[in-house]
Amino acid sequence: MRTFLRGVRTIPEATSRKQLPGEDGLCKFFSTHSNGEPPVPPSEDVASTPAHEEDARSPVRNASSMHADGHPRDQSGMDVASIDAEESHMVPLSGSIDATSGSTDLGKLEQQVREWGELRKARLTASVFGFAIGFWEGRRVQLWKEKIGLLEPFSGNLATNWGTMKEATAIKRYVQLTHNKVTHQLFRSYPLGTPLPDWLGCSPDGLVNSKTPLLLDNGGILEVKCPFNGGQPELGVPWPYVPYHYMPQAQGLMEIFDRNWMDFYVWTMNGSSIYRIDRNPDLWELMLTALNDFWWGHVVPARRLLSKDVNADVRRFKPGPHHALYLTIANRCKRIADRAPLLLNDQKPRQVR
Repeated sequence: MRTFLRGVRTIPEATSRKQLPGEDGLCKFFSTHSNGEPPVPPSEDVASTPAHEEDARSPVRNASSMHADGHPRDQSGMDVASIDAEESHMVPLSGSIDATSGSTDLGKLEQQVREWGELRKARLTASVFGFAIGFWEGRRVQLWKEKIGLLEPFSGNLATNWGTMKEATAIKRYVQLTHNKVTHQLFRSYPLGTPLPDWLGCSPDGLVNSKTPLLLDNGGILEVKCPFNGGQPELGVPWPYVPYHYMPQAQGLMEIFDRNWMDFYVWTMNGSSIYRIDRNPDLWELMLTALNDFWWGHVVPARRLLSKDVNADVRRFKPGPHHALYLTIANRCKRIADRAPLLLNDQKPRQVR
């Protein structure tokens, strides 16, 4: 039976919260099942982020193909940054299509995906904002190497394949449950309307237009997670809370698309949950400081040097494992995640044998 819960935080009976100390000094909470293990181990959880998988489709293969300001060159040698603003900043899927229809011109779609890949190569995308700040041990340095062309990006695994395969199914279920209209825009970069280069960007799973919009509400963002559950997705259940390490991605998506809320939708074969995350400008300001330092202090100078000499020593631009604001940002993310209300849960009742 479908259960609608408005503004109430609940934890399914089949799960409990377990506090575990992390290597970063933060106390991390995981939901535990009958076997006492978290439903999504950290290494798998990172891989299940849909947008992170998208980075693997657009590898930075050669630093010499990058313009000195961090933007790529196309095959003709023209800077992607100089492309017409409408093409450079926003890449829609056939304009803005119904996310559940699946109908579009394949030739046009392939061209848009190629453009999308070029736009992503030159920018820091929301799916890796947490990595750039220092979430996940070792991932900040790895991301730096990927962005300057010294390392091939993550190429996907079973968990990412599962998430990609089930994303459309999850979105259809979300629409059935909420009756909201979900549309797609393939990419948007940031900031817009300023003299600054648009060095950030994101690809949301969906843009939400509520069936009963509030006054001055321009809609929200849909972020879909399909946990692989350690290789046993058939046994998975929705997470009983929002994992705080997704908060940089969530806040980045809302900021770049100028939306004030996000529906964080966790889909499993045994039911799903919708959590509402609100935009937090104060957290974004902290994040932007850390992202700015990572990009302009570490990535762009290394790219500029490698564009002159592919064998140049760029170790002096290598970032540390965490930004100085990491702990402040991580603790703020945890508080916001803990306050995210559960709007809906349609988890199937557990069968008793």
